[in-house]
Amino acid sequence: MNSELLTFELDVCISNFEFMAVPQKRSSDELLQPGELARATDEIEHAPEQIAAVVATLTDAQLRYKPNPKKWSALEILAHLADVELIYGFRLRQIIAQPGSTITPIDQDAWAYALDYPSACVSEILERYRCVRRANVVLLHRLTTTDLGKAAFHPERDGDFTLADLITFMRQHDPNHLRQIERLREQSTTQSRAEQAP
Repeated sequence: MNSELLTFELDVCISNFEFMAVPQKRSSDELLQPGELARATDEIEHAPEQIAAVVATLTDAQLRYKPNPKKWSALEILAHLADVELIYGFRLRQIIAQPGSTITPIDQDAWAYALDYPSACVSEILERYRCVRRANVVLLHRLTTTDLGKAAFHPERDGDFTLADLITFMRQHDPNHLRQIERLREQSTTQSRAEQAP
């Protein structure tokens, strides 16, 4: 799978990571329940710090470890998170201000290659990730459940993509990649020990 479908369908999102089990999908309808939008916003707000805490435990070798050349390293995942936050910000604003407009899909692998994710600076990525997330969270705090039905057309879904869909995806995207980074750390450690064994 080459394209990043910014929907709540996590099996599409993680198809580049065969070592990750697909977590149970959450329905965007959950956000209509009392207090659920606030809970989702809180989870989204604090996710970058959870990512940063795990990244802080990684050595440079662990950051760059790839289970095979076609898979992403933790560093590349981190760069992806920073870039996709920009996309979240644009799509949030597009759907709010221009409901009925058309979303432009992205090719996440093309972004990773053209923007040279392996050469990314961790501190710069984290700073950008946090900064744009803060701006997006400010916007999320202004939303009400009435806003959640606003939608734009998503060509890769051949249908509407609502604010509820986008927020549900945002809520699950970071934890999914957090688990991937943790798994890469474990795999890297296991491989390193095997290589050092007599």
